[in-house]
Amino acid sequence: MNTASIFHSKLLRRAGFVLCIPLILGALYMWLFNPLALGRPKDQELVAIFQGNRDAFERLRSMALEDSRVISYVSQDSLKNSALSEARRNEYLRLLSGIRRNLTVGAGPHQVTFHFAGGGVGLAIARSWVEGITYLSDGSEKGCVIVKSLDDLGANVSDGVYLVPIERNWYLLFSQSE
Repeated sequence: MNTASIFHSKLLRRAGFVLCIPLILGALYMWLFNPLALGRPKDQELVAIFQGNRDAFERLRSMALEDSRVISYVSQDSLKNSALSEARRNEYLRLLSGIRRNLTVGAGPHQVTFHFAGGGVGLAIARSWVEGITYLSDGSEKGCVIVKSLDDLGANVSDGVYLVPIERNWYLLFSQSE
């Protein structure tokens, strides 16, 4: 092999390597942050989880509203350092793990949301989104968009809060913001 061929071969390998870096970083970004909301749970799956664990959802809703001044985001990690009693922390853990591994709960004065999927959170360059099941007190759904199915929203949905009614005050939720 002559010197020109060796140089050309090395140049092609380096160029190929340099071109692969953005592809690898892009794939890693999509896998870690899921900004396009790919692989979201289907409505039917969430409704089945809700119906199969109705009592646990009601108990967690009640607990989260009672404890919202002490802890507004409930997860396995946040419970470890919370001011809640050990018995209360254990009850949360038992109920959450009975529904789904790594289920988290966010509570506010008028709602309790169970997070089943999310992506893009905390990124300056992408939309953040969350999908789950939410309980809204009467009238709290104002400003939200009621739809027949979250499955039909598609990847190009506008920012906002989308709800599918399950039963009184309980909804499937998809929320997206820039």
